[in-house]
Amino acid sequence: QDDKDLVHEFVVAEGLTCLIKVGAEADQNYQNYILRALGQIMLYVDGMNGVINHNETIQWLYTLIGSKFRLVVKTALKLLLVFVEYSESNAPLLIQAVSA
Repeated sequence: QDDKDLVHEFVVAEGLTCLIKVGAEADQNYQNYILRALGQIMLYVDGMNGVINHNETIQWLYTLIGSKFRLVVKTALKLLLVFVEYSESNAPLLIQAVSA
């Protein structure tokens, strides 16, 4: 229950924006840490809903596919798959992110 509350507060406090901002300028090690944290956030309904409503997160994950670091690419792809498989309505959000 504490983790669920923490995820909700994180999303409400615009934590996703901060993660993306830090992740965009970070080296691959920090990007891997951020991706792992994002994966944990997406396990919770509030976290996934936060990602659904924050298209910049999906845009950032899509840009990471072009990384020269295999683990970053692999983890970003896994998270995008989790996102798309969560709900049928998420596929158009991914297409929107790719277009942006």
